[in-house]
Amino acid sequence: MNALKTALFVAMLLGRTLPNQPSLEGELQRAIQKLSMAENFSWVAMTIEEKDGKDPKVAETLEGKWDKNGWCQLSNPKSKNAGDAFLKGDRIAVLLQECWKVLDVKEAALAAGKPDKTIRQAQQFLKSKSPSEELRSYLGRVEDLRLGKNGLYSGRYTALDVPIIIERAQAAGRKIPDFVEPAARINFRIENGVLASFELVISGREAKAKKGQVVETLLAMSIDFSGVGTTALEIPAEVRKLLE
Repeated sequence: MNALKTALFVAMLLGRTLPNQPSLEGELQRAIQKLSMAENFSWVAMTIEEKDGKDPKVAETLEGKWDKNGWCQLSNPKSKNAGDAFLKGDRIAVLLQECWKVLDVKEAALAAGKPDKTIRQAQQFLKSKSPSEELRSYLGRVEDLRLGKNGLYSGRYTALDVPIIIERAQAAGRKIPDFVEPAARINFRIENGVLASFELVISGREAKAKKGQVVETLLAMSIDFSGVGTTALEIPAEVRKLLE
């Protein structure tokens, strides 16, 4: 018994993690794995924008449903053009004037000129179709991960990694202005062992070209998951015919 106590004491002095003591990174990875192994789930993606001297406002909102068979349903409640869509793989069908239509987004992107609002919305949907992949793109560079008293896991990014994180966020469909000396951090929440939400926060100074002023801006880009294992996707027969 004395030998065991001595070993435990030495391990604590050396700052080593004991074999049976879970790390914060391990807890987070297991919570993410449980979400990715679910049969289905729903989510809401939201961007809150805060600027100096102004009240916070909702800049973007996207609602989604996913199942492991490859189907994804997306909706932009603020869009007047192609606000609802179904995706199967890289193919997308959008609702246009009460009729579902398959859009070839890749071909439209190669065409000359600026694509119309319908195509731009479809492109946004394709970028935003996988919140799990978006989250994974932010992992691996998180530093100083801590668990707060409120149950929130929080970490930060170094100044060298922030441009990489911004680039990955943009690839996932996030709209981020050109910040001067940006900083970034990320928050996670776990409920019943499953990832419930994550939030990427990017802040910095933003130059306004028209007025020549510099404004402190903060973007809080969150995704909240729900209905894990209980989400039902009701896919119209017309959509199945178009995408299967």
